[in-house]
Amino acid sequence: PLFHLSSEYVFSGESTEPYRETDQPLPTSVYGATRLAGEMAIIQTVEQHLILRTSWIYGEYGNNFVKTMLNLGSKTDEISVVSDQVGCPTRSRSVARVLIELALRYCRDGDLEWGLYHYSGSSPCSWAEFAAEIFHEAELAGLIKKAPRILPVTSGSLPRAAVRPAWSVLDYSRIEATFGIRPKPW
Repeated sequence: PLFHLSSEYVFSGESTEPYRETDQPLPTSVYGATRLAGEMAIIQTVEQHLILRTSWIYGEYGNNFVKTMLNLGSKTDEISVVSDQVGCPTRSRSVARVLIELALRYCRDGDLEWGLYHYSGSSPCSWAEFAAEIFHEAELAGLIKKAPRILPVTSGSLPRAAVRPAWSVLDYSRIEATFGIRPKPW
């Protein structure tokens, strides 16, 4: 069997409803197109596969939004943060736990309901809202002396290497119904 992580970048980001596994992918960047191509290659060649689409990953290791905000927050009084992109922050540890849980079920039962699933944090927010909470928690924990002022900006004002979907909310009802796995609020 193959367990594979994919991304909300396979969608255009033009929806206002959480994306379901059955929704038509329409990537708007090369990154999203390659993620979708990877999914298609797996579906066409590996019978026993579990593709887990996720979004807005953060954690204690590697580069991610939380670490970037904490680094910037300790150096400046104001930070411009995108406010017109909405998604569900997802802790990397929770993604790992889901994959381990499903692997253990496969080992125990010898089978699994294979296919494509969505898994992300359960509470949508903008990057600016996420940053505000990061700074609030960091201030309470003593990681920063004073939370910087957040200046909400549009996506177009902060160019990125890959165009991010404006709407990155994933519907996780299939993984919940199939495996009883319910994501937690970020």
